Amino acid sequence: MKELDKDRAYWFVVGSMSVNREIQICDDLRLKDIECFVPLRYEVKVVRRRKQETLVPAIRGLLFIHDREEAVEQYIASSKHRLFFRKFSYADHKEKMTVDDQQMARFMAFVTENQERDLSYYSPEEVTWQEGETVRVTIGTKKYEGQIVRIKGKRRKQFVVSIPDLAYAAIELTPDLLEEVSGNQQQSHAANRQASKQAEDDRDDHRSKNLELDKRILFEKAFKLLFVLTGQQTAQIREYQVTKKELVRVMKRVAPYKGYTNTLEAELALPLFMGAWALGDNTEGATERLKTSLEKLPDTSMLKFRMRFYLAKVTHDEQELARIMEIVKGWNHRKLQRKQQAFMDEAGGLFKI
Repeated sequence: MKELDKDRAYWFVVGSMSVNREIQICDDLRLKDIECFVPLRYEVKVVRRRKQETLVPAIRGLLFIHDREEAVEQYIASSKHRLFFRKFSYADHKEKMTVDDQQMARFMAFVTENQERDLSYYSPEEVTWQEGETVRVTIGTKKYEGQIVRIKGKRRKQFVVSIPDLAYAAIELTPDLLEEVSGNQQQSHAANRQASKQAEDDRDDHRSKNLELDKRILFEKAFKLLFVLTGQQTAQIREYQVTKKELVRVMKRVAPYKGYTNTLEAELALPLFMGAWALGDNTEGATERLKTSLEKLPDTSMLKFRMRFYLAKVTHDEQELARIMEIVKGWNHRKLQRKQQAFMDEAGGLFKI
């Protein structure tokens, strides 16, 4: 049985029995400064009778977590999600499955840089492989090393980059993928795609038909851009771009509304403040609106406490953050009130108690 170095970080393969929670789990890990990767693919959903692209986990129940073994064990033990270490199929299932750093980097680069293409994902039991020659090909302006193979049920050969015995990402091999594409051609293709998407956005209804839902979506997307997809995590660049696009769309739907009561106005001001700062647009106006609505709430309001926290966090007001920290430390964490627990579930990853 292979012994792991306790002081070294490895890419551990982790399974999840919490259905469709892979992205949420990965975001939670990122907030704890633990590197995580989830292969993503596009899925077209119909929202308000319009087709909309969104990123979803490509392989259900699969995450890659990069940290020391002890840190990953502690996270799995404390997580509210049902997680477990994937094990190798030999050694009596005692050895945790890990992936070599270089192999993982190659796989991550391939799937994140080609998300706009028709990537297919396979697990070992889903396909019968006919091994092919390892080659280096040019896709666009990027060079990749992988295998050209035939997959049962596919007419054309596939170019595959894989984590052996675990996950395979494949692109159908067509002549255009092997040609060098000039910068002008790439720009033209990108411009046409952007124009098509922009036309679809312009047709979108700019006034919310479900304000409660849109407020929640706006807050979640802004939270992700502000606190999760930062630093090295922007390597998953398409995830960032898609999240930003969705944020812009929902901001347009929520922005026209005003609250008729102090509470309703505050419930609008907070997500709009977060969205403005996530996009870097009209931050002064959004901040002033938040401060104005905050002052009109009673000091006992948990909504006011949330607003104080996010205002201080986003604007880097360390003194206010320290005061909020002292309040949170004074709570009975063994028996939190319902609203306190909701706040900790939402923002607890942003500070340590």
